[in-house]
Amino acid sequence: PGPRPFTAVAPVRIRLGVPRQHATARAPAAERGNGVPLSRRTAVIVGAGPGVSGSLARLYADAGWDLALFGSHPDAVGALAADLRERGAAVDEEIGDLSDVADTDDKLRSLAERAEEVGLLHFNPSVFREADALELSVADLLADVAVGVGWLLTAVQAVVGSMGPGARVSATGSIA
Repeated sequence: PGPRPFTAVAPVRIRLGVPRQHATARAPAAERGNGVPLSRRTAVIVGAGPGVSGSLARLYADAGWDLALFGSHPDAVGALAADLRERGAAVDEEIGDLSDVADTDDKLRSLAERAEEVGLLHFNPSVFREADALELSVADLLADVAVGVGWLLTAVQAVVGSMGPGARVSATGSIA
């Protein structure tokens, strides 16, 4: 029969059920976000740093959003937060290790709950492995997939309860 013709596939959209029970337990604005109230729609950036996530954060800050940053490198997160504050954004920060699932869940839930409303969760952690795909071991592949899929699931589960109508999840980094 020969090769099958290529057919374009439309992007898949997943609709998340967003429980809003957190709204009554939210802290007053004066108590949220490192002393700076997060009072506008907030973008939560996981894997915050100077590259793609920093560029995205600056775009959102320039558009009037507040930012909640989660990253593993204090200097990079601090520098990005300072830049965003200079642009007029309220910024909240948490430092953590995504491989510690319980700690990540706690810190991301805390960031999300301190925000007025999360409109975007952006996931950007990267894994760089200097290896040819045909030489990659199954264990290494699964470790990389854990970063891009498993840790993304942890982030979504932690933040989804604070996401408002029309909120989005986006991903960049090595697995996206």
